[in-house]
Amino acid sequence: MFGHVVSVGGDCQPAHQIRRITGRHEAHVFDWLLVRAAGVAKLIDSGFEGWLQTPALSLETQPYAHVRDAAYDVHFLHDFPLAPGFEAEAGRVRAKYEVLVHRWQMLLASDAGVLFVWKGDEGREAVAPIADALRRARGARPFRLLALRSDLEEPDWHLPGVTNRFLRQPVPYDWTGDDAAWDALFGVGPA
Repeated sequence: MFGHVVSVGGDCQPAHQIRRITGRHEAHVFDWLLVRAAGVAKLIDSGFEGWLQTPALSLETQPYAHVRDAAYDVHFLHDFPLAPGFEAEAGRVRAKYEVLVHRWQMLLASDAGVLFVWKGDEGREAVAPIADALRRARGARPFRLLALRSDLEEPDWHLPGVTNRFLRQPVPYDWTGDDAAWDALFGVGPA
């Protein structure tokens, strides 16, 4: 049914688990970012216009060291040196993401069905704009948004094109997630 399974963020866990489950290791633009639902929807709608521009970038130290793009409230944990002078690497990081944005645009234009996976502790009202942005970007091409929360089990949101599910997290927490919980979501594992 789906030719592609791709993370639309929240955090790094969906990308890690998609790679583990599918065996596909192709990088996508939202894979290793921390970004809230509003930022994802805004990036999709804008076509990533104006992101990663030096005036909007800042080095943050709380609650952990990262570089933040204030224009979209995107947090980069892995791409920049986490020290003063990080701005000198902005061109290199921008070039890397230009390739990923181009891949994203090709994915959006593809006729193949796409399962987009979002993980974050935001509810129906926060996630609905992602589905709306994907619908505008995909047009009539098939897709589904799998919205995962670990903080609250909820009934079906009844949003067109969206499936919401509870996703158990390991205790103690591990950013990679609970393999068994992800396997259950994707229907993999022992027969």
